[in-house]
Amino acid sequence: MMNTYDDDSFEEKEYEFVVEQMDKLFPKLPFSYNTDDYYKLDDVLVDYPYALIYQNRTCYCVGSKDPTPITLIINSYNGKNITYRNFYEEVEKKWDRNYWVCNHHFLEGLSVKNNIIDLWFGS
Repeated sequence: MMNTYDDDSFEEKEYEFVVEQMDKLFPKLPFSYNTDDYYKLDDVLVDYPYALIYQNRTCYCVGSKDPTPITLIINSYNGKNITYRNFYEEVEKKWDRNYWVCNHHFLEGLSVKNNIIDLWFGS
């Protein structure tokens, strides 16, 4: 029996579905989300009810422009741990879109240490 299942087609449809869902959930994000995060929106990102988001803006795109790091304090609003969903909701509310001067606006990953969420961007 011949397999007619097309892996590329399935992956493409799955990716389109995730993009559509993330666009609906977070239509005003100042940068492009990491599509892998869709599957962990309700997973704990920070094991604490508040955190600091930090982006150092040392990319060559910023150059001699204002290299002041972007920092935002976020919280879970329910006194529990911060989830990926909380992260995206807070960024959408608090991040000033006009402050982003870098060409690298795709969130490729993040790390958390001592309640500080460090963001990694690519193009």
